Amino acid sequence: MSVIPNALIPNVVICGVRKCGTTALFRWLQAHPDVCASTAKETQFLMDRDSPYYDPEFGVHDVGIDGYAHFFGEWSGERFRMEASSRYYDQETALDVLSSLDEPPHVVFVVREPVERLESAFHYAKNNRGTLREGVTLAEFVEAAGNGDVRELLAISVDSKFGQSVSNEVSQLAKEVDYGHYARRLAHWRDRYPHDRLHVLLFEDLRRDPRQFVQGLAGRVGLDASFYEDFVFRKENRTVAMRSLRVHRMMRRLAQFVPRNSWTRSVYGLYLKVQGRPPGKATANEDTRKQLRALYADSNSELAAMFDLDLTAWNAGAVKQVTA
Repeated sequence: MSVIPNALIPNVVICGVRKCGTTALFRWLQAHPDVCASTAKETQFLMDRDSPYYDPEFGVHDVGIDGYAHFFGEWSGERFRMEASSRYYDQETALDVLSSLDEPPHVVFVVREPVERLESAFHYAKNNRGTLREGVTLAEFVEAAGNGDVRELLAISVDSKFGQSVSNEVSQLAKEVDYGHYARRLAHWRDRYPHDRLHVLLFEDLRRDPRQFVQGLAGRVGLDASFYEDFVFRKENRTVAMRSLRVHRMMRRLAQFVPRNSWTRSVYGLYLKVQGRPPGKATANEDTRKQLRALYADSNSELAAMFDLDLTAWNAGAVKQVTA
């Protein structure tokens, strides 16, 4: 791969993890005057060639590293260029390319208590995306994902035109349970990436105090943190329950033909206020949660040791769920 000017590649990349606040973090950093954000959140430029999300027209394997410039056409001298593709979390290409650059960018991973993250991903697929049937439980989803095939739980036919258009996300649903084994995936980054440019942070800290969280990250990467003193931190990409899944699926079909920009995001936000409501809290029985906590226990311990993380909030959350 050829070498291109540093101004045309990012020096901050949010690499994951899905349903851990990466969209909000991207928007908050994007607002900083010293940051030029990629024209698309989720550029997916560094996906593995065999990923269903790889696009040959805009993928590094076909256009080379120079193709990164396509996503930074609005750069006007800002010190920081940033992109966020949460699926880089498990992509060898992202690690290979970013670690081989003369100046590897700061890479950021936000991790969340894995059972809570899985429940959020489950609700997001069921409601925001309208992919799973309305009556499907988390326990059924976990069992199907463990078998590697969730097609029997889908609300749409993968043979339909619309089903084919969302086939990528359907193909990834079965991986959602496995994604919670953070240590297994992040060990590769720890072993091969400069430690001073690898940042593994907690979603619980982001949710508890977004100002402190972003200012802390800004300090790590060299961005002026004072900008966020009076900043208004808005939530992004919320998981909601839909009042009518039939209407929502119709809207999703129409959305395929609407370009994504700040105006359409605002319209979608208004739509969610009308159509959406907070998902119910009783998302899974305690037997399912207990099973999942046991599944992730060793991985959580490895993660804490690997990156010197205090996971007290994760343990406290588990206790809270038991006593609630």
